[in-house]
Amino acid sequence: MVRPQIGDMIGHAQIEALIASSVYSDVYRASDLRSGKPCAVRLWRASFDYVTELRALFHHEARIAAALRHPHILRISEIGEWHGYGFITSEYMAAGSLPMWLRRVSAPPAILFDLLRQAALALAYAHRFHVVHGDLRPAALLLTPDVRYRAGFRLAISGVALGRLSSEALALGGITPNRYIAPERRTGAEPSPAADIFAFGQILGDLFGDTPADPHIIDLMTACCVLDPARRPPAAAIALALALRVRALSKDIA
Repeated sequence: MVRPQIGDMIGHAQIEALIASSVYSDVYRASDLRSGKPCAVRLWRASFDYVTELRALFHHEARIAAALRHPHILRISEIGEWHGYGFITSEYMAAGSLPMWLRRVSAPPAILFDLLRQAALALAYAHRFHVVHGDLRPAALLLTPDVRYRAGFRLAISGVALGRLSSEALALGGITPNRYIAPERRTGAEPSPAADIFAFGQILGDLFGDTPADPHIIDLMTACCVLDPARRPPAAAIALALALRVRALSKDIA
């Protein structure tokens, strides 16, 4: 893979630093020379020259993600190719992912419930338009420094994260960690809203599994992770349940 250097241009963005890497992509902090604002550039590692169906799939699903307009979905400003690799330019989330933020901050449950409420609202919006995330995990939950003011959360939905790659593309592009993959997906079922809900339940377990039990959250996590996809609650119902928990604990929100 050809890697960009500091100062290189990818689309309209000038690369400043590598800020995150995964099996299937690298993320760079950059400056959008059109607006002068910071941005993030995600560059996929699987070259379109070697994965037969990746180019058309990438552009198709990236355009779908870019068309979503919701206050809690990451905004995409540019889609393109750089030396045969797909890239997506989006707004820059300075606080990083939710796990990165929690390594620096001790957040009370009410704050976490509210962040997850925002994530559920974003999922509900995407599902309303028949868009399945397909790669939901903690790294897709992104924050800005104003996270405590209910304006700083974004769900990253971008390109090949939508989960429709063939086995060939997945082998080169990386896959979701196993615990976030719904049981029916492991047996060949297509990505679905219910599979996203299973992943959401696993994220709830990640965040609250080692804390004193909240029976409401335990019930919600259990409902999200039932084996039968038809019995999992819709994202809108999850958002409502979390909103009720936020209201009950509102005195803890700074």
